[in-house]
Amino acid sequence: MMKCLWIFLPALLLVSGLATVLADESTPEHVCETKNGTSCEDCLRNVTCLWCIKTKLCVTYPVQTILPPHSLCPLDDARWGLCWSKKYTFTD
Repeated sequence: MMKCLWIFLPALLLVSGLATVLADESTPEHVCETKNGTSCEDCLRNVTCLWCIKTKLCVTYPVQTILPPHSLCPLDDARWGLCWSKKYTFTD
């Protein structure tokens, strides 16, 4: 009986651990959105986040567009990667 328990318990833990990992990967998390109202530095610790100065919102960067749409955050107020720099330049 004890030998069976020594085999069954690790197998049960393995299956339980795999189920937890797979469940975590299948549910999208909104990590960036949990940083709303904090600071640009807190938001941009995650490289997938975009900080909007005007609204103090931290949102997941919209990777399907090259630049964030104005409806999400005006470009002058959008920060990603670094809090102190603007991510575009205009040349003559």
